[in-house]
Amino acid sequence: MSQHSEDRLLTPFEEPAPSARILQFERPQSDAQKAVQLRAQQEIDLKRSREESRKAPVGRWIIGFTVAMVPVLILLGSVDGFLRVFHRINAMYEAMPEPPAPAVQEPLQTEPGVVMLRPLDTAPPAPAEKP
Repeated sequence: MSQHSEDRLLTPFEEPAPSARILQFERPQSDAQKAVQLRAQQEIDLKRSREESRKAPVGRWIIGFTVAMVPVLILLGSVDGFLRVFHRINAMYEAMPEPPAPAVQEPLQTEPGVVMLRPLDTAPPAPAEKP
């Protein structure tokens, strides 16, 4: 312990000298390992073939789209029919001739204290002469 910890951090990092070499050693696979590997490969191939067959369910998409569009089309058709009925009723009321305005004879003022208001565009009735 002749060096302090700060001194050791300041020195550049040196890799240790290799004291042992690692040799690759492969053992032959046992029958159980071969069987497991073969089964795993078969499972991967089976899964891949299932995914390929499921990639193109065009018929399902078309059926699902059709089923989803049924309520939308019913709603749009009912709104359209509702608006058409209102257009027909409006056209029917516009085609009706206006009834002639009845000639209303306003009674002369017979009660004292009651004032009858009339629009300005009509002429006031001529005062009745009393003999």
